[in-house]
Amino acid sequence: HLAALQIPSGFEVELLLIDNASTDNTADFAIMQWQKLSSPFALKLYKERKPGLSAARAKGFQCASFEYMLMCDDDNWLQSDYLMQAAPILENPNIAGLGGLGKPKADVPLPDWFAQFAKSFALGPQAPMTGPVTRKRSYLYGAGCIFRKAAIEEVFTKGFQSRLQDREGKSYSSGGDVELCYAVKLAGYELWYCDKMIFNHYLPDKRLVWNDFVKLKIGITSSYGPFLCYNFLLKKNKTSFLFFLNYYFRQIRAKFICIYQYKSAKRQPISVNDINMKSYLIEALICRQQLKILLQNPLKIWKDFFYVSKFSKAVKSLK
Repeated sequence: HLAALQIPSGFEVELLLIDNASTDNTADFAIMQWQKLSSPFALKLYKERKPGLSAARAKGFQCASFEYMLMCDDDNWLQSDYLMQAAPILENPNIAGLGGLGKPKADVPLPDWFAQFAKSFALGPQAPMTGPVTRKRSYLYGAGCIFRKAAIEEVFTKGFQSRLQDREGKSYSSGGDVELCYAVKLAGYELWYCDKMIFNHYLPDKRLVWNDFVKLKIGITSSYGPFLCYNFLLKKNKTSFLFFLNYYFRQIRAKFICIYQYKSAKRQPISVNDINMKSYLIEALICRQQLKILLQNPLKIWKDFFYVSKFSKAVKSLK
């Protein structure tokens, strides 16, 4: 899929492969396969000792030679015109991130619950139409996302450091891509979506098992606190921790309603496979995990808010 990409006129392209603690000979295999495809553009290999997705992305941002950086995971199959559709939109210098339309690709039929939770798999439209993502959303999913290097360098120069662990090994924690979007939004940049930038997102059978999806959602919950900090500063434009606490606990209270709905639904004569039942269950599990994190480390939310508000003031000082 990468080898088949059409290259926009005037653009140079390189493929960066970040080997961060790989133990399965991925680098050698990738080089061999790329040569079999006649190496349509340069493949560059970089090693990163620290494992994990965030470390790999940071290394890629550091080593990229050109103005735009496309995050393409091994299960993102870009359509051949992906870059052609992106090029004219990226001419707008205010755009720091541009996302596409992910469509599911699987070897087995999708389960009945999948459509309701498709966004958790980085699938589906990210805005009503091509254009800026809405104020309500404020992020793009990382799969197939193109970032402007100058914007990324700006936020890192101003002290951006991820508050998240992100995906590492068999860990289900994630959210580094979303946090990066929040960071460039705080810096005053725009995020856009293009419905003609299409890619297939391959989903192996195990990712379509309900219990595996539950683990994924619980893992994502570790990102909830920092995300609330970014959301609060983007939407409320206030730096008072007391105002934030009020906002934080109102969000937690909303989750408690889902626990009540789940417990009420359990008493009804409905199937455990009912879609609404699954939705209540997911929200209830997320709420329980959030409270667990809060009780284990009550100072963490203050530390997250202090860092994000400090970073927000630093990037706004540039404008």
